[in-house]
Amino acid sequence: MRIEHLKRTFSRPGAAGGHIVACDTENRGSNRNGDRILLDFADNFFAISDSSDRNPESSAKCLLSFAGVMQDCHGEQLNKRIKTADLENLMLGLALQSEAILSGMKGNALCTFTGIRILKMWKGMKGILMHTGDSSLYECAPGNKRITKLTKSNFWMVGKTDRFYQIDLVDIKPDVLLLLATDGIPDLTNTSGDNYNNDTNRIIFSHPVEEIPQKLIEAVARQCSLNDDAAVLSVLPGRIHPSDRRILLEGG
Repeated sequence: MRIEHLKRTFSRPGAAGGHIVACDTENRGSNRNGDRILLDFADNFFAISDSSDRNPESSAKCLLSFAGVMQDCHGEQLNKRIKTADLENLMLGLALQSEAILSGMKGNALCTFTGIRILKMWKGMKGILMHTGDSSLYECAPGNKRITKLTKSNFWMVGKTDRFYQIDLVDIKPDVLLLLATDGIPDLTNTSGDNYNNDTNRIIFSHPVEEIPQKLIEAVARQCSLNDDAAVLSVLPGRIHPSDRRILLEGG
Protein backbone atom coordinates (compact mmCIF):
# COMPACT_ATOMS: atom_id res chain seq x y z
CA MET A 1 0.00 0.00 0.00
CA ARG A 2 1.48 3.35 -1.05
CA ILE A 3 0.27 6.91 -0.57
CA GLU A 4 1.97 9.84 -2.30
CA HIS A 5 0.28 12.94 -0.94
CA LEU A 6 2.28 15.39 -3.06
CA LYS A 7 1.32 13.52 -6.23
CA ARG A 8 -2.19 12.95 -4.83
CA THR A 9 -1.98 9.26 -5.65
CA PHE A 10 -2.87 6.05 -3.83
CA SER A 11 -1.87 2.53 -4.84
CA ARG A 12 -2.67 -0.87 -3.43
CA PRO A 13 -1.30 -3.24 -6.11
CA GLY A 14 -3.87 -5.64 -7.48
CA ALA A 15 -6.71 -4.14 -5.44
CA ALA A 16 -7.25 -0.36 -5.76
CA GLY A 17 -5.87 2.95 -6.96
CA GLY A 18 -6.73 6.63 -6.74
CA HIS A 19 -5.51 9.87 -8.28
CA ILE A 20 -6.55 13.55 -8.17
CA VAL A 21 -5.40 16.46 -10.35
CA ALA A 22 -6.28 20.13 -10.72
CA CYS A 23 -7.71 21.37 -14.00
CA ASP A 24 -5.64 23.06 -16.72
CA THR A 25 -7.39 26.38 -16.25
CA GLU A 26 -4.93 29.12 -15.36
CA ASN A 27 -5.36 31.91 -12.82
CA ARG A 28 -7.14 29.78 -10.23
CA GLY A 29 -6.05 32.28 -7.62
CA SER A 30 -6.30 30.98 -4.07
CA ASN A 31 -9.08 28.50 -4.88
CA ARG A 32 -8.27 24.91 -3.94
CA ASN A 33 -9.09 21.65 -5.61
CA GLY A 34 -12.26 20.36 -3.94
CA ASP A 35 -12.07 16.76 -5.22
CA ARG A 36 -11.59 14.07 -2.56
CA ILE A 37 -11.31 10.25 -2.52
CA LEU A 38 -12.07 7.94 0.40
CA LEU A 39 -10.76 4.38 0.62
CA ASP A 40 -12.08 2.74 3.77
CA PHE A 41 -10.67 -0.80 3.84
CA ALA A 42 -11.98 -1.38 7.37
CA ASP A 43 -15.58 -1.22 6.17
CA ASN A 44 -15.13 -2.01 2.46
CA PHE A 45 -16.44 1.46 1.65
CA PHE A 46 -15.15 3.48 -1.30
CA ALA A 47 -16.38 6.94 -2.22
CA ILE A 48 -15.65 10.13 -4.11
CA SER A 49 -16.78 13.74 -3.70
CA ASP A 50 -16.42 16.98 -5.65
CA SER A 51 -17.01 20.28 -3.87
CA SER A 52 -17.10 23.87 -4.94
CA ASP A 53 -13.73 25.67 -5.05
CA ARG A 54 -15.27 28.21 -2.68
CA ASN A 55 -15.87 25.52 -0.05
CA PRO A 56 -13.39 22.71 -0.84
CA GLU A 57 -13.45 21.25 2.66
CA SER A 58 -17.12 20.25 2.39
CA SER A 59 -16.18 17.20 0.30
CA ALA A 60 -13.81 15.94 3.02
CA LYS A 61 -16.43 16.55 5.70
CA CYS A 62 -19.01 14.69 3.62
CA LEU A 63 -16.82 11.64 2.98
CA LEU A 64 -15.71 11.31 6.59
CA SER A 65 -19.29 11.71 7.83
CA PHE A 66 -20.46 8.79 5.70
CA ALA A 67 -17.44 6.73 6.69
CA GLY A 68 -18.72 7.17 10.23
CA VAL A 69 -22.16 5.99 9.14
CA MET A 70 -20.63 2.81 7.72
CA GLN A 71 -18.76 2.19 10.93
CA ASP A 72 -21.76 2.81 13.17
CA CYS A 73 -24.61 1.29 11.18
CA HIS A 74 -24.59 -2.46 11.89
CA GLY A 75 -20.79 -2.26 12.03
CA GLU A 76 -20.14 -5.74 13.35
CA GLN A 77 -22.53 -7.32 10.90
CA LEU A 78 -21.01 -5.48 7.95
CA ASN A 79 -17.64 -7.07 8.59
CA LYS A 80 -19.06 -10.58 8.35
CA ARG A 81 -20.74 -12.52 5.56
CA ILE A 82 -24.39 -11.57 5.71
CA LYS A 83 -27.61 -13.25 4.69
CA THR A 84 -29.94 -11.94 1.99
CA ALA A 85 -32.70 -11.70 4.60
CA ASP A 86 -30.67 -9.09 6.52
CA LEU A 87 -30.25 -6.74 3.56
CA GLU A 88 -33.59 -4.96 3.95
CA ASN A 89 -32.82 -3.90 7.53
CA LEU A 90 -29.31 -2.94 6.54
CA MET A 91 -30.54 -0.75 3.68
CA LEU A 92 -33.14 0.88 5.90
CA GLY A 93 -30.59 1.65 8.61
CA LEU A 94 -28.17 3.21 6.13
CA ALA A 95 -30.94 5.26 4.53
CA LEU A 96 -32.10 6.66 7.88
CA GLN A 97 -28.58 7.57 9.05
CA SER A 98 -27.75 9.04 5.66
CA GLU A 99 -30.81 11.28 5.73
CA ALA A 100 -29.80 12.53 9.16
CA ILE A 101 -26.29 13.37 7.89
CA LEU A 102 -27.60 15.10 4.77
CA SER A 103 -30.13 17.14 6.74
CA GLY A 104 -27.40 18.26 9.12
CA MET A 105 -25.22 19.41 6.22
CA LYS A 106 -27.89 21.56 4.54
CA GLY A 107 -26.62 25.08 4.13
CA ASN A 108 -23.14 24.09 5.36
CA ALA A 109 -21.77 22.23 2.32
CA LEU A 110 -21.97 22.04 -1.43
CA CYS A 111 -20.60 18.87 -2.99
CA THR A 112 -21.40 15.66 -4.80
CA PHE A 113 -21.24 12.20 -3.26
CA THR A 114 -20.88 8.79 -4.85
CA GLY A 115 -20.00 5.78 -2.76
CA ILE A 116 -20.35 2.02 -2.64
CA ARG A 117 -20.28 -0.30 0.36
CA ILE A 118 -19.13 -3.77 -0.72
CA LEU A 119 -20.90 -6.60 1.07
CA LYS A 120 -19.62 -10.16 1.25
CA MET A 121 -22.64 -12.44 1.08
CA TRP A 122 -22.76 -16.14 1.75
CA LYS A 123 -22.88 -16.46 -2.02
CA GLY A 124 -21.00 -13.78 -3.95
CA MET A 125 -20.94 -10.03 -3.34
CA LYS A 126 -23.36 -7.13 -3.45
CA GLY A 127 -22.86 -3.41 -3.16
CA ILE A 128 -24.93 -0.64 -1.58
CA LEU A 129 -24.68 2.33 -3.94
CA MET A 130 -25.31 5.79 -2.49
CA HIS A 131 -25.24 8.72 -4.88
CA THR A 132 -26.23 12.32 -5.38
CA GLY A 133 -24.86 14.95 -7.79
CA ASP A 134 -22.87 14.53 -11.00
CA SER A 135 -19.98 12.28 -10.00
CA SER A 136 -20.18 8.76 -11.46
CA LEU A 137 -19.79 5.07 -10.72
CA TYR A 138 -19.05 2.63 -13.54
CA GLU A 139 -19.01 -1.15 -13.70
CA CYS A 140 -16.28 -2.36 -16.04
CA ALA A 141 -16.58 -5.98 -17.16
CA PRO A 142 -13.31 -7.42 -18.53
CA GLY A 143 -14.96 -10.38 -20.27
CA ASN A 144 -16.85 -8.36 -22.89
CA LYS A 145 -14.96 -5.08 -22.35
CA ARG A 146 -18.24 -3.39 -21.49
CA ILE A 147 -18.53 -0.27 -19.33
CA THR A 148 -21.90 0.37 -17.64
CA LYS A 149 -22.76 3.55 -15.78
CA LEU A 150 -24.58 2.72 -12.54
CA THR A 151 -25.34 6.28 -11.45
CA LYS A 152 -27.62 8.99 -12.85
CA SER A 153 -26.27 12.55 -12.94
CA ASN A 154 -28.48 15.07 -11.17
CA PHE A 155 -28.48 18.42 -9.39
CA TRP A 156 -29.24 17.12 -5.88
CA MET A 157 -26.08 18.41 -4.21
CA VAL A 158 -25.06 17.62 -0.66
CA GLY A 159 -25.90 20.77 1.26
CA LYS A 160 -29.19 21.20 -0.58
CA THR A 161 -30.91 17.83 -0.25
CA ASP A 162 -32.31 15.74 2.59
CA ARG A 163 -31.77 12.39 0.87
CA PHE A 164 -29.74 10.64 -1.77
CA TYR A 165 -30.85 10.68 -5.39
CA GLN A 166 -29.97 6.96 -5.49
CA ILE A 167 -29.56 4.34 -2.81
CA ASP A 168 -29.55 1.01 -4.62
CA LEU A 169 -28.45 -2.56 -4.11
CA VAL A 170 -26.29 -3.84 -6.97
CA ASP A 171 -24.84 -7.23 -7.81
CA ILE A 172 -21.04 -7.40 -8.00
CA LYS A 173 -19.49 -10.07 -10.19
CA PRO A 174 -16.18 -11.63 -9.03
CA ASP A 175 -14.00 -10.14 -11.80
CA VAL A 176 -15.70 -6.76 -12.22
CA LEU A 177 -13.81 -3.47 -11.84
CA LEU A 178 -15.56 -0.54 -10.17
CA LEU A 179 -14.54 2.93 -11.30
CA LEU A 180 -15.62 6.15 -9.56
CA ALA A 181 -14.96 9.55 -11.14
CA THR A 182 -15.82 13.20 -10.59
CA ASP A 183 -17.23 15.27 -13.44
CA GLY A 184 -13.78 16.30 -14.68
CA ILE A 185 -13.84 12.93 -16.47
CA PRO A 186 -16.24 12.91 -19.47
CA ASP A 187 -18.86 10.15 -19.57
CA LEU A 188 -17.07 6.87 -20.28
CA THR A 189 -20.18 5.41 -21.92
CA ASN A 190 -20.62 8.26 -24.42
CA THR A 191 -19.78 6.79 -27.83
CA SER A 192 -19.79 10.10 -29.70
CA GLY A 193 -16.04 10.60 -29.16
CA ASP A 194 -14.58 7.45 -30.71
CA ASN A 195 -10.91 8.30 -30.21
CA TYR A 196 -11.46 9.27 -26.59
CA ASN A 197 -13.47 6.15 -25.79
CA ASN A 198 -11.07 3.82 -27.57
CA ASP A 199 -8.23 5.29 -25.55
CA THR A 200 -10.02 5.13 -22.21
CA ASN A 201 -11.33 1.60 -22.81
CA ARG A 202 -7.82 0.40 -23.63
CA ILE A 203 -6.52 1.92 -20.41
CA ILE A 204 -9.25 0.42 -18.24
CA PHE A 205 -8.92 -3.09 -19.60
CA SER A 206 -5.17 -3.33 -20.18
CA HIS A 207 -3.55 -1.76 -17.11
CA PRO A 208 -3.25 -2.92 -13.49
CA VAL A 209 -6.08 -1.60 -11.34
CA GLU A 210 -3.77 0.67 -9.32
CA GLU A 211 -2.49 2.41 -12.48
CA ILE A 212 -5.87 3.10 -14.07
CA PRO A 213 -6.74 6.41 -12.30
CA GLN A 214 -3.56 8.24 -13.31
CA LYS A 215 -3.52 6.75 -16.82
CA LEU A 216 -7.18 7.65 -17.36
CA ILE A 217 -6.75 11.25 -16.25
CA GLU A 218 -3.70 11.58 -18.50
CA ALA A 219 -5.80 10.29 -21.44
CA VAL A 220 -8.50 12.88 -20.78
CA ALA A 221 -5.90 15.68 -20.66
CA ARG A 222 -4.39 14.40 -23.89
CA GLN A 223 -7.63 13.95 -25.83
CA CYS A 224 -9.80 16.84 -24.70
CA SER A 225 -7.90 18.71 -21.94
CA LEU A 226 -9.01 19.05 -18.34
CA ASN A 227 -11.62 21.77 -17.93
CA ASP A 228 -12.33 20.84 -14.33
CA ASP A 229 -10.55 19.18 -11.43
CA ALA A 230 -10.61 15.40 -11.77
CA ALA A 231 -10.52 12.48 -9.36
CA VAL A 232 -10.64 8.78 -10.23
CA LEU A 233 -10.87 5.77 -7.94
CA SER A 234 -10.56 2.19 -9.20
CA VAL A 235 -11.39 -0.91 -7.13
CA LEU A 236 -11.39 -4.66 -7.74
CA PRO A 237 -13.90 -5.80 -5.08
CA GLY A 238 -12.84 -9.43 -5.42
CA ARG A 239 -9.27 -8.51 -4.46
CA ILE A 240 -10.04 -6.39 -1.40
CA HIS A 241 -8.82 -7.88 1.88
CA PRO A 242 -9.69 -6.68 5.40
CA SER A 243 -7.54 -3.91 6.81
CA ASP A 244 -7.84 -1.22 9.46
CA ARG A 245 -6.75 1.50 7.01
CA ARG A 246 -8.99 4.44 6.13
CA ILE A 247 -7.43 6.84 3.64
CA LEU A 248 -8.67 10.28 2.61
CA LEU A 249 -6.90 11.48 -0.53
CA GLU A 250 -7.18 15.25 -0.94
CA GLY A 251 -6.84 17.43 -4.02
CA GLY A 252 -4.71 20.09 -2.35
